[in-house]
Amino acid sequence: MKLKDILYRNFNTLSDVEKQFYEDNREKFEINLCDKYNTVNYSDELIWEVQHLGYTAICEEAYKELTANSPH
Repeated sequence: MKLKDILYRNFNTLSDVEKQFYEDNREKFEINLCDKYNTVNYSDELIWEVQHLGYTAICEEAYKELTANSPH
């Protein structure tokens, strides 16, 4: 199995084998989950320190969605 097989997919839709691959390779590939969409992303692609939005780490799409109507 390759990392590209699970990247940007919802963790809940992964097969048991894919979930195990994710768990076994989290540190090696520096991958993590978006707290809003539960999608597999590279850790450095996630936006961290978003507790003010109710999450720990979210993908860019989720960040844009959550901040779209916020005053600047």
